[in-house]
Amino acid sequence: MTPIDPRPEEPTPRRGPQPITLEQFQEFTPEKFELVGGYLFAGKDSPEARVDLLRILLTNCGLTAAAMMCDKDDWRAAGEAAFPDFYEGMFDEEMGEIDDVTVEGWDGENWVSHPSREEATSAEPTQDARVVHFTINM
Repeated sequence: MTPIDPRPEEPTPRRGPQPITLEQFQEFTPEKFELVGGYLFAGKDSPEARVDLLRILLTNCGLTAAAMMCDKDDWRAAGEAAFPDFYEGMFDEEMGEIDDVTVEGWDGENWVSHPSREEATSAEPTQDARVVHFTINM
C-alpha cells in the first residue's frame, strides 16, 4: 500500500509578500474558476476553495496590500470582529493625536521609506508588487 502524501502546510500571510511552494500552489489553487450564483467556485455556502485561494494570494501579496484596497473603517471592523480581545480599547477617541506617520513601500526586495503616502503609492515599482504600510507614532 502506498502512503498518502500529507497535505502541505497552509501558507501564512504576513505583512509583506512571501513565496509559496509548488506543493502549496497545487494544493490550495483550484484547477478551474467557476462562477456559481455570483460566487467563485462552489457558491455562497461553500467558501473553502475561495478561502484557500485567498490564503495563497494574501501570502504572495502581503497583508498590507490587502489593507490598502479597503476602507480603513471596514479593515478595522474586520480586525475587531476577528480579534476582539486585541482591539478592545485600541481605537478609543481619547488616544490623542497622531504625531508622526512613517510610510514605507515594498519595492520587490526591500522596504523603502517615503515621506508621504502619495509618493509611496506613485513611485515606480521594481517588480509588479505594490505594497505600502504605515507606522503611526502617537
